[in-house]
Amino acid sequence: LGFEYVWSAWCGTDECSSKSSISSNSVSVLHYGLDNMFIFREINLANIVQIACGSNHSLALESNGVLHAWGLNDHGQLGIGTRESLIRPTTVNKLIGIPICQLAAGASHSLVLTPSGTVFGWGKNRFGQIGQNEQRDILYPSLVKLLRTQKVIRLACGEDFSVAITATGGLFTFGAGTYGQLGHGNQNNELFPKQVMELMGSVVLDVACGRCHTLAITENKLYAFGLNTSGQLGLPNVKHSTSIPLPVPIEKQPRKVFAGADFSFVLCSERNGDNDGDDNKAITLPSFPVKHLSLNFVRHLINEEPKHLYDFVETVMTSLCCLNGSFLQSGNDRFGVTERHSCINMDEAMETFLLLSDYCTAHPKVESMMVRSIEVSLIPSLRSSLIDIEFARVYLILPWCHIFSFSKYYRNIVVPFTLCLSDQTATTWEFLESWWSSLPVRHLNRILKVFKQVACFFIDNLVNERGWHCQNMNSLPITAIKSALDVLSHLNKVNVKVRKIPVSSFYIDDLEKKINLRDDFLQTMNEDKQCSNRFLFCHYPFILNAVAKSILFQVNVAVEMVIAQVREYFFISVSRDNIIEDTFKHLIVATPYDLKRPLKVQFVGEDADDLGGLKKEFFMLVFQEVFNPKYGMFVEYEESRYTWFAHFNFEEPHTYEYIGILCGMTIYNNVIAALPFPLALYKKLLNEPVTLEDLKELSPTEGR
Repeated sequence: LGFEYVWSAWCGTDECSSKSSISSNSVSVLHYGLDNMFIFREINLANIVQIACGSNHSLALESNGVLHAWGLNDHGQLGIGTRESLIRPTTVNKLIGIPICQLAAGASHSLVLTPSGTVFGWGKNRFGQIGQNEQRDILYPSLVKLLRTQKVIRLACGEDFSVAITATGGLFTFGAGTYGQLGHGNQNNELFPKQVMELMGSVVLDVACGRCHTLAITENKLYAFGLNTSGQLGLPNVKHSTSIPLPVPIEKQPRKVFAGADFSFVLCSERNGDNDGDDNKAITLPSFPVKHLSLNFVRHLINEEPKHLYDFVETVMTSLCCLNGSFLQSGNDRFGVTERHSCINMDEAMETFLLLSDYCTAHPKVESMMVRSIEVSLIPSLRSSLIDIEFARVYLILPWCHIFSFSKYYRNIVVPFTLCLSDQTATTWEFLESWWSSLPVRHLNRILKVFKQVACFFIDNLVNERGWHCQNMNSLPITAIKSALDVLSHLNKVNVKVRKIPVSSFYIDDLEKKINLRDDFLQTMNEDKQCSNRFLFCHYPFILNAVAKSILFQVNVAVEMVIAQVREYFFISVSRDNIIEDTFKHLIVATPYDLKRPLKVQFVGEDADDLGGLKKEFFMLVFQEVFNPKYGMFVEYEESRYTWFAHFNFEEPHTYEYIGILCGMTIYNNVIAALPFPLALYKKLLNEPVTLEDLKELSPTEGR
C-alpha cells in the first residue's frame, strides 16, 4: 500500500480488503488466480470512502455516492440483476440517485443505509436476512419496509443474519437464528426485522456480528449472544450458545466492538471516561462520507482556495447521489422519508444556491462547470428507474439552482429536467405533491416561477418566429411548453388545497393575443377520448386570466345556443307591474335547453320588437325588484353598500334558485347586470373558505 493511509477496512471469511484488495484465490472476490495484492484501475481508489466484504464479494462506495460491487454472485449479492460473478468492480445501477452512508455485507447478502434511515438489501434471503417476505434470492436492491420509520443509524451483518441500531438505541435483528444470534430467546429464523426485547431498557450504541454471534454495546455494558463454541462471546459459563443477550464480564468501559467469523474484540477506555472524546474521535467514521452540499460547508469553501470549491461542487453537481443527500434536516428530522416529510431543509438549499449564484458572478468558470455537470451527468441520471422516493428529492432541490433562472440554459438543462419531472409516475407525483403542500410559499413561488417562465419563453418564441399554428406539435418547443404546464398543473392541484399562492400568479397574461383560443377551445370540445393526449391550452384552465376565460365562455355559449336551437329563441312575456311573478312562471316550465337559447322579451301591452334593448331593460328591472326590500330576500348593508341574504324570510328555497338562473341567463345573453354581492358569495360558490376579512368587506364595523 506504500504510503496510503487506510482508515476503513472490512474482512470477508477468507480475504481482507482495504483501498487495495488481497485475494485468497477463492472464486475471486478480487481477481481469478491472483495470490497477491491487486489495485483496480476501474475506480479511483483515492475516492473510495467506505468498503464492506462478504464471504466472497466486496462493496466499495465512492465519494460521489456511486456503489461498486464485485466477486461471487451466486445469490445475487452484487445487486446487478443477474447471478453472473464479476472479477472487476461494476456499478450497482439500481442505487444511482440514492444517497448511501453505510455499507454492510453478510456471507451472501448485502445491505446499505441512507442518511435518512432507509435500508436496502439484496442477495440471499433464505432465512430472511434482507427483510423481504419472499424466502428467495433478491437480485436487485430492495427496500426493507419495516425499518423505514425506525430511524436506523447503523447496520451490521453476520453470515446469514442482519442487525440494525436505531437513533433511539433500539436493536433490530432478522435472518437466521439457529444459534440464538438474533437475541430473541429462541432459535427461530425471523423473516422481518424484530426488536430485541431483552435490550429494550438499554440504549444500544454499537454492534458487531460474527459468523453466528452478535455483540452489542450499551451505555456501560457489553452484551453477547449466539454461538460460543470458540469462546467468541467472551462468556466462560456458556459452552455452546445463548439466545438471550448476556453481559460480558469486562472491567473497563467498552467503546467500540468488532467481530470476525468466530472471534471478537472490543476497544475500551477507563471507567472514569477521561478518554471518551479521544477514543470516539479516533474510531468514528463520518456520518455521511459521500460529498454533499450544506450551507456552512459552502461558506467555508468560499473562503478557501477557489479550486477547493470548484472540485467539490463539480463532484456534487455531477452526482444525483450527492445532491439527494444534501441539505438534510438536523436531528431526528433527517429520518423517515414519507409522503409528508422529505427530510430536506429547503431554506438551506435556497440560501446555498443563492450564495453560489453570487460566487458564480465573480467566478464565471464555476457557473460553466455547473452547467456542464448538470447537462452531461446529472440530467441523464434522472432517466434511471426510481427505486425509492429519496431519488425524487432532486426535484425539490434543483429548481433553486440559479442556472434555472436563465433562458440561455432552458434548452440544454431546464427543459430536459422538466421533461423528466413531468414523466414521473402517479406514485411519485403523490409524494411530490404532498411535499409541495408542506412547503412555505417562497418555495412554491420558486417552482411556479421556474416552470411558468419556461412555458412563456417558448410560447413567445414560437409566436414571434412563424405563428403558433405553423408549428409541429411534436417539436421540442411544444413538448417543452406541455411538460412545463403539466408540472404547473400538479402545482395548481396542490395550491387548490393549501391556498398559498394567488390564483392570478398562474395566469399567462395576453395569451389570448398570442394564441387563437377560440380554435383551441373548439378543438377541445371536438376531441375524442382517443386523442385526449393532444396538447391544447384549454387543458390547463388555471393559466387563463379573466379576459381569456370570458372569450372561451362566449364561444361555449355560442356553441350551446346553436345546439339548443330547436326553436330559435327563448321567448318570455312579462308585465312591467308583475315582472317577478311572470318571470318565475316562465322559468318553472323552462327546460335546460330553453335557458341556453338567446332570450327575447316582450312586455305585455307593448308592440316593440326585442333587438337587444328590451332584453337589457328586462334584466335591469328584474334585479331591481329582486333586491327590493319589500320582498325581504336580501338585506343591504349601508356601510359597504353590499347586499347579503336576509336572516329571516318567507320565500321558498327554489326562489333563490330562480334568481341564480337569471344570473346565469345574463351571462349567456351578454348582458351586464349590477349584482351587489361581496366576494364571499363567489368564494362559497367555489367551495373556498370564508374568513373574517370577507366579513369586514360586507360589514366593516362587525368585522373589526
